[in-house]
Amino acid sequence: MGEPMDRSHRIFMKLGTFEEAFPTLDDAVVEFTEFDFLMEKRTEVWRLAWQSGLAPCGNPFCRRGGYELDREVSRMVRAQEAVKDIEVYCHGDEGSPKGRKIGRRCQHKIEAKIVLKYKAETMNVASGKPREGDSLN
Repeated sequence: MGEPMDRSHRIFMKLGTFEEAFPTLDDAVVEFTEFDFLMEKRTEVWRLAWQSGLAPCGNPFCRRGGYELDREVSRMVRAQEAVKDIEVYCHGDEGSPKGRKIGRRCQHKIEAKIVLKYKAETMNVASGKPREGDSLN
């Protein structure tokens, strides 16, 4: 695995626990397959409630990369979606570890299916979607 991006100095997005970031969710499960160019590299299941919102890139030469799954989940919660297929590219590079030399852009990507499990009190029973008046972040 490569070196993940540093997300500690975010201006607009505070990193916290899953419960703090997504109070209306019980769980968010991401099933993804990672590709290097067109070749399949690995398949994995990522649970944001147990793991971080940043899945590591599988490229051993990647620096400052990874897949920001929590960003996609946040978009889904705002749009009141429960299931979504996505494609996310790694934002890393293959440069030096300390960043003095930025190399070529990482070519890895994932194709994923995200399934959100909303808490019962935030669900509209008839539609299976969050209720209209509920705040969603």
